Amino acid sequence: MDGNIVFYIHGSTIEYGGTLFDAGELTTDILNLGPREYAPLHDRLQHIQSLAKQYESTQDRGIWWELNGCLMDLHSQLSKYRVFQILLQDDQQLFQEAQQYTE
Repeated sequence: MDGNIVFYIHGSTIEYGGTLFDAGELTTDILNLGPREYAPLHDRLQHIQSLAKQYESTQDRGIWWELNGCLMDLHSQLSKYRVFQILLQDDQQLFQEAQQYTE
């Protein structure tokens, strides 16, 4: 979830993770994202940021659980969009494993 995104541009295609995509294929659905679809994503992200600050200051496991659940939910919502399916493909497993190991 944190780090660098490395991609290569080949004319009208973008290479990411060894796969070539038409340049517009990864961005079309995001560019067409309207206020009705964007607002819940933004609200969820604001809540996640608030929980992360709370957890950093308290180290409360209950807050961590809520934060992890919210991140899993946001991941699920973002996975409706092709670009996020590509960029976040490994993160769902990370959230599930983190939850499993902390039970």
